[in-house]
Amino acid sequence: MRTARAALTGLLLALACGEPEGWTTVTAEDASFRVEMPGKAEHKRNGLSTPVGQAPIEMWMQQDGKRAFVAGYTEYPDSVRQHFDPDTLLDSARDGAVERVRGKLLRDEPRELGGVRGRRIEIAAEGGSVRVRGDFFVQGRRLYQVLATTTPKDADSPDVERFLGSFVFLPRVETETKLATPPS
Repeated sequence: MRTARAALTGLLLALACGEPEGWTTVTAEDASFRVEMPGKAEHKRNGLSTPVGQAPIEMWMQQDGKRAFVAGYTEYPDSVRQHFDPDTLLDSARDGAVERVRGKLLRDEPRELGGVRGRRIEIAAEGGSVRVRGDFFVQGRRLYQVLATTTPKDADSPDVERFLGSFVFLPRVETETKLATPPS
Protein backbone atom coordinates (compact mmCIF):
# COMPACT_ATOMS: atom_id res chain seq x y z
CA MET A 1 0.00 0.00 0.00
CA ARG A 2 2.79 2.38 0.95
CA THR A 3 4.62 1.65 -2.35
CA ALA A 4 1.48 2.35 -4.40
CA ARG A 5 0.90 5.61 -2.51
CA ALA A 6 4.53 6.68 -3.09
CA ALA A 7 4.26 5.85 -6.82
CA LEU A 8 1.02 7.83 -7.10
CA THR A 9 2.56 10.77 -5.23
CA GLY A 10 5.59 10.68 -7.56
CA LEU A 11 3.34 10.63 -10.63
CA LEU A 12 1.28 13.58 -9.35
CA LEU A 13 4.44 15.54 -8.55
CA ALA A 14 5.86 14.83 -11.99
CA LEU A 15 2.65 16.03 -13.64
CA ALA A 16 2.49 19.13 -11.44
CA CYS A 17 6.12 19.98 -12.22
CA GLY A 18 5.46 19.83 -15.95
CA GLU A 19 7.43 16.75 -16.90
CA PRO A 20 7.27 16.48 -20.70
CA GLU A 21 4.63 14.07 -21.90
CA GLY A 22 4.05 12.59 -25.29
CA TRP A 23 7.44 13.19 -26.86
CA THR A 24 7.83 11.52 -30.22
CA THR A 25 10.92 10.72 -32.23
CA VAL A 26 10.78 11.87 -35.84
CA THR A 27 13.08 10.25 -38.37
CA ALA A 28 13.19 11.77 -41.85
CA GLU A 29 11.75 9.44 -44.49
CA ASP A 30 15.17 9.20 -46.15
CA ALA A 31 16.81 8.54 -42.75
CA SER A 32 19.00 11.65 -42.99
CA PHE A 33 18.18 12.96 -39.49
CA ARG A 34 16.33 12.26 -36.27
CA VAL A 35 14.82 14.70 -33.77
CA GLU A 36 12.51 14.55 -30.74
CA MET A 37 9.37 16.67 -30.65
CA PRO A 38 6.98 17.39 -27.76
CA GLY A 39 3.93 15.77 -29.34
CA LYS A 40 2.91 14.29 -32.66
CA ALA A 41 4.57 15.97 -35.63
CA GLU A 42 2.84 16.74 -38.89
CA HIS A 43 4.83 16.13 -42.10
CA LYS A 44 4.56 18.72 -44.88
CA ARG A 45 6.05 18.78 -48.34
CA ASN A 46 6.45 21.95 -50.34
CA GLY A 47 8.68 23.47 -52.96
CA LEU A 48 10.75 26.59 -53.31
CA SER A 49 11.08 28.14 -56.75
CA THR A 50 14.63 29.03 -57.65
CA PRO A 51 15.87 30.55 -60.92
CA VAL A 52 17.15 27.10 -61.92
CA GLY A 53 14.22 24.97 -60.83
CA GLN A 54 12.28 23.67 -57.86
CA ALA A 55 13.91 22.94 -54.52
CA PRO A 56 11.89 20.37 -52.56
CA ILE A 57 11.15 21.17 -48.92
CA GLU A 58 10.46 18.47 -46.32
CA MET A 59 9.33 19.70 -42.88
CA TRP A 60 8.02 18.11 -39.73
CA MET A 61 6.07 20.44 -37.40
CA GLN A 62 4.49 20.29 -34.00
CA GLN A 63 2.42 23.21 -32.74
CA ASP A 64 0.63 23.62 -29.44
CA GLY A 65 -0.68 26.91 -28.17
CA LYS A 66 2.08 29.50 -28.27
CA ARG A 67 4.86 27.10 -29.31
CA ALA A 68 5.96 25.62 -32.61
CA PHE A 69 8.76 23.14 -33.30
CA VAL A 70 9.97 22.66 -36.89
CA ALA A 71 12.67 20.41 -38.33
CA GLY A 72 13.42 19.59 -41.93
CA TYR A 73 15.36 20.56 -45.01
CA THR A 74 15.37 22.25 -48.39
CA GLU A 75 17.26 20.39 -51.11
CA TYR A 76 18.72 22.84 -53.61
CA PRO A 77 19.47 21.98 -57.24
CA ASP A 78 23.14 21.19 -57.98
CA SER A 79 23.54 24.41 -59.95
CA VAL A 80 22.54 26.49 -56.89
CA ARG A 81 24.97 24.69 -54.60
CA GLN A 82 27.79 25.06 -57.14
CA HIS A 83 27.44 28.85 -57.00
CA PHE A 84 27.04 29.31 -53.24
CA ASP A 85 29.34 28.15 -50.47
CA PRO A 86 27.88 26.89 -47.15
CA ASP A 87 28.45 30.24 -45.38
CA THR A 88 26.49 32.10 -48.06
CA LEU A 89 23.58 29.66 -47.73
CA LEU A 90 23.69 29.95 -43.93
CA ASP A 91 23.70 33.76 -44.20
CA SER A 92 20.76 33.64 -46.57
CA ALA A 93 18.81 31.27 -44.27
CA ARG A 94 19.45 33.51 -41.27
CA ASP A 95 18.50 36.68 -43.13
CA GLY A 96 15.39 35.02 -44.56
CA ALA A 97 14.27 33.88 -41.11
CA VAL A 98 14.70 37.37 -39.66
CA GLU A 99 12.86 38.93 -42.60
CA ARG A 100 10.03 36.36 -42.55
CA VAL A 101 9.15 37.19 -38.92
CA ARG A 102 10.09 40.88 -39.24
CA GLY A 103 12.34 40.37 -36.28
CA LYS A 104 15.61 41.43 -34.76
CA LEU A 105 18.59 39.08 -34.74
CA LEU A 106 19.76 38.53 -31.15
CA ARG A 107 22.27 35.70 -31.67
CA ASP A 108 24.20 34.30 -34.62
CA GLU A 109 26.95 31.86 -33.66
CA PRO A 110 28.85 29.26 -35.65
CA ARG A 111 27.88 25.71 -34.78
CA GLU A 112 28.99 22.27 -35.88
CA LEU A 113 27.18 18.98 -35.55
CA GLY A 114 28.82 15.74 -36.58
CA GLY A 115 31.28 17.61 -38.80
CA VAL A 116 28.49 19.57 -40.52
CA ARG A 117 28.84 23.37 -40.55
CA GLY A 118 25.96 25.35 -39.12
CA ARG A 119 24.66 28.36 -37.23
CA ARG A 120 22.75 28.83 -33.97
CA ILE A 121 20.38 31.78 -34.21
CA GLU A 122 17.92 33.58 -31.97
CA ILE A 123 15.41 36.16 -33.20
CA ALA A 124 13.04 38.48 -31.32
CA ALA A 125 9.79 38.92 -33.26
CA GLU A 126 6.34 40.45 -32.81
CA GLY A 127 7.75 43.43 -30.95
CA GLY A 128 9.69 41.14 -28.61
CA SER A 129 6.74 38.94 -27.60
CA VAL A 130 7.93 35.96 -29.69
CA ARG A 131 11.31 34.25 -29.75
CA VAL A 132 12.62 32.06 -32.57
CA ARG A 133 15.60 29.93 -31.61
CA GLY A 134 17.36 27.21 -33.54
CA ASP A 135 19.97 25.90 -35.91
CA PHE A 136 20.71 25.85 -39.63
CA PHE A 137 23.12 23.34 -41.17
CA VAL A 138 24.40 22.88 -44.73
CA GLN A 139 25.25 19.37 -45.83
CA GLY A 140 25.71 18.68 -49.53
CA ARG A 141 22.74 20.16 -51.42
CA ARG A 142 20.64 20.46 -48.28
CA LEU A 143 19.93 23.28 -45.88
CA TYR A 144 18.62 21.76 -42.64
CA GLN A 145 16.49 23.86 -40.27
CA VAL A 146 15.70 23.08 -36.64
CA LEU A 147 13.65 25.91 -35.11
CA ALA A 148 11.56 26.48 -32.00
CA THR A 149 9.15 29.41 -31.74
CA THR A 150 8.04 30.32 -28.21
CA THR A 151 7.47 33.18 -25.83
CA PRO A 152 10.70 34.85 -24.66
CA LYS A 153 10.48 33.25 -21.21
CA ASP A 154 10.26 29.77 -22.77
CA ALA A 155 13.12 30.26 -25.27
CA ASP A 156 15.54 28.43 -22.95
CA SER A 157 12.98 26.01 -21.52
CA PRO A 158 13.75 22.31 -21.02
CA ASP A 159 11.44 21.49 -23.97
CA VAL A 160 13.34 23.79 -26.35
CA GLU A 161 16.70 22.51 -25.07
CA ARG A 162 15.58 18.89 -25.49
CA PHE A 163 14.25 19.54 -29.00
CA LEU A 164 17.35 21.38 -30.25
CA GLY A 165 19.71 18.98 -28.47
CA SER A 166 18.02 15.90 -29.92
CA PHE A 167 18.65 16.73 -33.58
CA VAL A 168 21.22 14.36 -35.09
CA PHE A 169 22.38 13.46 -38.56
CA LEU A 170 22.07 9.78 -39.33
CA PRO A 171 24.54 7.83 -41.46
CA ARG A 172 23.02 7.25 -44.88
CA VAL A 173 23.96 4.70 -47.46
CA GLU A 174 24.10 6.39 -50.85
CA THR A 175 23.25 4.03 -53.66
CA GLU A 176 23.34 4.34 -57.38
CA THR A 177 22.31 1.99 -60.12
CA LYS A 178 25.24 0.43 -61.93
CA LEU A 179 25.19 -1.80 -64.95
CA ALA A 180 26.43 -5.27 -64.22
CA THR A 181 29.48 -6.24 -66.19
CA PRO A 182 29.33 -9.72 -67.63
CA PRO A 183 31.84 -12.17 -66.17
CA SER A 184 34.90 -12.81 -68.38
